[in-house]
Amino acid sequence: MSQLELVVYRGRTGLDEAFDDWSNLFESQRSPSPPSSPYWWDAALGTEERREDDWNVFCVYKDGILIAAIPAISIQRKFFGIHARVLSVPCYGWYSDALLSDNLSPDALWRVLRTLDDSESRWDLYHCSNVTDTSLLRRTDGCNGRLLKVPNQYRVWLPADKIESRLRFSSKQHRNNLRRSERLLNEYGEWSIQCVHARSKDNRALDTFFDLEHSGWKGREGTSIRARPNQENFLRRLALGYRRGNGMNVCLLRVRDQAIGGLLLLFDGDTVRVPKVAYDEAFGRFSPVHKLIEHVARKHEELAIDMISSAPWMRPWRPRISVVSNV
Repeated sequence: MSQLELVVYRGRTGLDEAFDDWSNLFESQRSPSPPSSPYWWDAALGTEERREDDWNVFCVYKDGILIAAIPAISIQRKFFGIHARVLSVPCYGWYSDALLSDNLSPDALWRVLRTLDDSESRWDLYHCSNVTDTSLLRRTDGCNGRLLKVPNQYRVWLPADKIESRLRFSSKQHRNNLRRSERLLNEYGEWSIQCVHARSKDNRALDTFFDLEHSGWKGREGTSIRARPNQENFLRRLALGYRRGNGMNVCLLRVRDQAIGGLLLLFDGDTVRVPKVAYDEAFGRFSPVHKLIEHVARKHEELAIDMISSAPWMRPWRPRISVVSNV
């Protein structure tokens, strides 16, 4: 049995040292979770106000090849009055996961996780929030009962399929509403859907999306991206740094050159993830977000569409439903 070697990288310097091996492993996996990527951690490290030494990347090598990268920050938490040292993943409401080679068996995976016991970081608990049923950590189900999974919420997603099948599977009323939306748009004036990379520093699409989201109820309640500077800064950094697939895109529906709906898209292997949506409430009758989802479903039939949340408004599409857990 090959010996596993653990190397712990910390802070910005550690991220730079681990970046090449880590990004190569991330890019080689079929559909890893973005928070397990070095791009995510580069963005988060530049956003979170924490000590550099609190940022850890536990890299596990087998025969000199990186087979696992387990990113975590060191925090203090209290459970039932008892203080605990916790290794946690800041996922900003997305899914979190460890990055593990697709070839790892459950037994080898357990050995990887056990290497954390040998690190110099003193910790009592490893906490990973919002872990999906397709997570790499799901392979730990049989690992001696040492990992506890607690159902937290659910997510909705559309499997890859032809647009005709996707629409046929949705409700009849929803299909009628999409046709009505297009008729209203045509009657109102010239309209278009534009999807552009959010990577360019001089790209105004990201600002347009943030403004659009802030104009509605999220802005009034103080939960919009604009209302949370740390999240806005994080998304800007992620947009510039994320390199997997087509990276982060902004998809905008415009009528008479005015943006009335928008999606943030993160292309990731065989999946396009939709972490944020926005629309102008004055144009709600046009169903702008559903029209944008239809556009993405039509343009990317080969990709699953993951809404990263329960998204109750997606029910007319009759999406698949999966459990999300805390580990």
